[in-house]
Amino acid sequence: CAERAALENKYAEKYAEGYESRKQVVNGEVDVTATDANGNVVENPAATIAPAVLGGDGPAPTGVPNFWLQAIARCEPLAELVEQDDLQALSFCTDVRVIDDKDYTGFKIEFDFKTNPYFTNTILTKTYKVPNMFEPGEPVLDSVEGTEIAWKPKQNLCFDEKKKKQRAKKSGKERVVVTKTKKESFFHFFIAPDMDAFKTQMESGELEEEEMEELMAAFDQDYECANIIRHSLVPKAVLWYTGEMDEGEEEGEFEEGEYEDESDEEESDEDEEEDGDYKPRRGGKGRGGKKGMAKSPGGPLPTAGGDGTQQECKQS
Repeated sequence: CAERAALENKYAEKYAEGYESRKQVVNGEVDVTATDANGNVVENPAATIAPAVLGGDGPAPTGVPNFWLQAIARCEPLAELVEQDDLQALSFCTDVRVIDDKDYTGFKIEFDFKTNPYFTNTILTKTYKVPNMFEPGEPVLDSVEGTEIAWKPKQNLCFDEKKKKQRAKKSGKERVVVTKTKKESFFHFFIAPDMDAFKTQMESGELEEEEMEELMAAFDQDYECANIIRHSLVPKAVLWYTGEMDEGEEEGEFEEGEYEDESDEEESDEDEEEDGDYKPRRGGKGRGGKKGMAKSPGGPLPTAGGDGTQQECKQS
């Protein structure tokens, strides 16, 4: 394991250099040139394609507008989590990266955001501790930590908040009660599931079978999304952005040993009920078949305009 970790770290540094270069290009931090069909050098290629892609005669954008929004909206199963209200917020995402622990006992996912009207966080993170990442068989998920999103007033995409005044019958005193109603949103991904409470409930037998299945399905989907980000979205973001990524090629791309054969799935489920360690099962179909903002590879996607309006990609 130590030798493999050293090898993984060596190549991780090389990949990191490429990801940093991609970040600089996406955010317009470096001058980019290209060569046209006649061999002529084109300065700022984005200025050439901007009218056809974004429409209108406005100023040419720098970098690659809506890069991560487009990549996420095409990448299953993440696309299933993206709602219409999420588009504008995701358009402010400037980078997505995965940082593996040096000893490979876990990893951290980071989403960078520029200043936006939705929340004050500049980085949203999700951290997973998986002590047996290099061992054969199912990964054992030890803990998950998320980020508390500091929503700006009336901009919470995860919950509708309503304030209601209540008056006590005897004293006549008033109090304000805030009720929250959950909304579907991609940003629920950053709310970590309570692993400790789940393990305690499993060990004590407090959960009904149906409740346990629902919770385990939620954990499965969460860990599946994390692995999609780690193994596919980040390393292949350009292909997801352009629509060249074939969904069929994604099957079987996870590291050997992270998932067991289908024939062992039933036995694994029985083991989960016997011990307190949560072992993510093979990823399912996400949110009960919910499609969200998922689009077919290469198809047009709605994009978030700078003024908050939705623009549709136009192809010349």
